[in-house]
Amino acid sequence: MVNVLSELKGWDGLSEATRNSVTQEDAAISECLSHERQSRMEIGRHLLNIQKQLPKGMWDQYSRTRLVSRSTVYNYMNEARTAEELPKAVYETAVKMGIHAIDPKKLESNPVPKVLKPESESGQKKIISFLRAVEKRPGRKSGEQHSLPPDADESLKRAVHFAGISFERLTLSDKEKAGWIESFFGMCMTRFGLSQPKTFSPVAIPEEFVVKVGRPAEKKQAA
Repeated sequence: MVNVLSELKGWDGLSEATRNSVTQEDAAISECLSHERQSRMEIGRHLLNIQKQLPKGMWDQYSRTRLVSRSTVYNYMNEARTAEELPKAVYETAVKMGIHAIDPKKLESNPVPKVLKPESESGQKKIISFLRAVEKRPGRKSGEQHSLPPDADESLKRAVHFAGISFERLTLSDKEKAGWIESFFGMCMTRFGLSQPKTFSPVAIPEEFVVKVGRPAEKKQAA
């Protein structure tokens, strides 16, 4: 399996006791995540079954009634599809790599490799190479969101909210604000390790991302 800990800078410099302790804690996290992934897959399977039976308009209504964002609903479904199409060892590596969906068309020209020992270094290299070849990277139109894993939705919401508050507090001219935005995006790219130039398009902010402020309206008491 992908050994995240051994790739950490300075890992070999830690004491053996520390490495053993952290390894045990990391294994426990992996176990918890495996249960979480199983739950997401099960939810995705149920959602797929419902989608197959409801007319499109009714499905759209239903998907908005769940207590999660629509991007999360579709991500559950993508995970269920991916889990069904890939062998267990390949799927587990895909999850560790942050790959939640594969492209069916790419899968036609890149068959799943037969790996006798998926846990070996050579086996992992073959699996990783395959997953990178079939990873689904959908194009995005202006205003359309990328599908995100469930834990990323809330993180993105907080980031958008914090950045928005910071921008609203600026006392700058329009030209200076444009420079601030350009610097902000440039620093984000550096912080996230994106070295190649990128072109960004406006994306609509989901309704559930909007943080409501102020007191809730008081209900009038019946006379």
